[in-house]
Amino acid sequence: MMTFSQHCLIGLVIRLVSIAFGNILDVFTEVKYTDIDYTVFTDAASHVLKGNSPFDRPTYRYSPMLAYILTPNIILNQSWGKLLFSIGDIIVCILIRNILRSEKIDENVIMKCIYFWLYNPISVVISTRGNADSLSAILVLGTLAAMKNRNYSMAGLLHGLAIHFRIYPLVYSLALYLSISPSIDIVKTDNLFKRLTKALNPSIERLRLVATCLVTLTTVTSTFHSLYGYKFLHESFLYHFSRQDIRHNFSIFFYLQYLSADEPISLWSRVMMLLPQLLVLLAISIVFGSEKHICFAELCLTVVMVTFNSVLTCQYFVWFFCLIPLALPYLKFTKLEYVIIGFLWPAAQLSWLFPAYLLEFRGRNTFIHIFFQSIAFFAANIVVFTRLIWGYKKSCKIE
Repeated sequence: MMTFSQHCLIGLVIRLVSIAFGNILDVFTEVKYTDIDYTVFTDAASHVLKGNSPFDRPTYRYSPMLAYILTPNIILNQSWGKLLFSIGDIIVCILIRNILRSEKIDENVIMKCIYFWLYNPISVVISTRGNADSLSAILVLGTLAAMKNRNYSMAGLLHGLAIHFRIYPLVYSLALYLSISPSIDIVKTDNLFKRLTKALNPSIERLRLVATCLVTLTTVTSTFHSLYGYKFLHESFLYHFSRQDIRHNFSIFFYLQYLSADEPISLWSRVMMLLPQLLVLLAISIVFGSEKHICFAELCLTVVMVTFNSVLTCQYFVWFFCLIPLALPYLKFTKLEYVIIGFLWPAAQLSWLFPAYLLEFRGRNTFIHIFFQSIAFFAANIVVFTRLIWGYKKSCKIE
């Protein structure tokens, strides 16, 4: 039986081969393997090396930290970032292992959970195409590892960095705060008002988490604001609250955005798009926001956020894929259910990709077909999400 280190080495080799193969495909095929965002990252890094702003590169809408990290793309080799993101995948495996070990999970079960991430084609492809989401996963899992060790200062620091690097970890904040509450079981408290007021009571540990998060986020953000001004705030943060994408979008709101391309979406429509997501996120944070269930809470929060988001691309799946291994030991499914879920979700995704390919590379008007497939994909996500909740609650005996 191979050791954890040997599996990590094999996983890294798979990624290195994928990088080399992808570089060849970029030269000889119409559909490029390398993600366009990687070119944007590299161009932004080039601007940084010249002493300019990374935001001089149009469509760079990320933290300047990423451009700094990828300056070796210019100095050493253009595949540096892909290698870094692939190594990030291995670090994710290490963090998954440490978190599950802290929960006293059997070592054989831990290895099976790690396989889900290490050998997952999507996690392999996303990193080797040049997406930086493994770095976000490291910060998110690092926060959870610190929470499990009750090192709330470190958890706050990493959570602040995670929010700065990519905004989406912000949705974990309430659940993380509530999880520092060993004296109250908010699931079993009958009165809703008492449940909420007691759950929100501050403590030294909670204040430490909040303070270190805010100090970290404020310090890093204000530093880059002093360097790059309002454009940094707009491109890195504000833009993402109003972002629309009508050509590369799994979102159920894709067709609405397409039809509204020439005029702004009404305020009422925006409220109806956002309100269901906010209500579900709040409910999950309250129900699963405890020390025991925090990993599952973050998984559910991520699935909901991604599913209901107005923009949904393939790389977003990595956001919850890195959290699934932490929930696998607690999911009570039959083998048939695993097979059905394992077939339903990728089938819905693949059925979307074909009309999207015809639109993007063949110029055919397949917008209505993409819309129908987006509805099917949304439904598949909801089915999988509800099964996750059901399987977890049954296993953990949560009413």
